[in-house]
Amino acid sequence: MTFNQVEGPRSSYDETSGPLGGGRMSVLVHLCRSCGHQQTWHSGGNGGYTSCRCCRADECDPAPEPGLLQTLSFPGWQLEPLLAPGTVRNSGSMHATECCVCAACVVAYERLVKTAQSA
Repeated sequence: MTFNQVEGPRSSYDETSGPLGGGRMSVLVHLCRSCGHQQTWHSGGNGGYTSCRCCRADECDPAPEPGLLQTLSFPGWQLEPLLAPGTVRNSGSMHATECCVCAACVVAYERLVKTAQSA
């Protein structure tokens, strides 16, 4: 299985560094095949943060395979460890979202954990 790198200012990922406790990525996301934004940008109040017509219309066409997205903690701006499928990101905030639990994300997560443990 090959992972797609999510493009953007925080998208660098080095699979050899390992995803746990300081790896260079922290969450698996599905990108919309129409506009390229994250699937979560198309739902709830998230569409209000972008001028993208696709996101604002909640018309996501998600890619079946997840991509890797690096996120940073606050305070401290430290790279976050990989979050397991089903984990709530930004808990307690208006931006709380649950990590995808589809079969592709579970398989990708298990592969990354196994890679990190064998490194």
